[in-house]
Amino acid sequence: MTMPLNHHQSRIALLTHSPLRNCRRWMWLFILMVCCGLFSCNAHRVECDACNWQGEVECPHCQGSGTGRCIRCAGEGHTICTDCLGQGRDHCNQCHGNGTRECLGCGGDGKTLNDQRCKDCDGTGSKRCGLCLGNGGELCRHCKGMGRINCDECSGKGIGICHMCDGDKTIRCNSCQGNKYYFERE
Repeated sequence: MTMPLNHHQSRIALLTHSPLRNCRRWMWLFILMVCCGLFSCNAHRVECDACNWQGEVECPHCQGSGTGRCIRCAGEGHTICTDCLGQGRDHCNQCHGNGTRECLGCGGDGKTLNDQRCKDCDGTGSKRCGLCLGNGGELCRHCKGMGRINCDECSGKGIGICHMCDGDKTIRCNSCQGNKYYFERE
């Protein structure tokens, strides 16, 4: 259980945790910078010529268009299908991609119960898969056998919002840090 603070203790707590304390820190830092010559009171404000006093410049990445190559598809307009990993086919669930299945007539032995050759599989013990018709897979339903899909980031156009200016067409001026001016010592 904590004890209540007396008047003197509460004043100390207020001074050490108040916004005034931060203000005092900044004031001392400013005085120190002036004394060391890091900040001169003789400095004057100069309007920035690099941005024509706007604080922003045209984005150098997109030349002010606000668009650029789509990052996700690298401007191709499509990405590899995640279902078939670009193969265009899904492995068949029945034959596990082999194209053949165990013969149901002989159980895969190639012989019937009375030790004769199975007529269903001609004694091989396996039959062509009826689901994939022996191909080992079926066309991927997601990409329809193409192995790639339209990029969902750019809707297949290959062009997206510029990642440097976020489509704003301009970025902050590096010379004045967006302030439209900078300080110059005399």
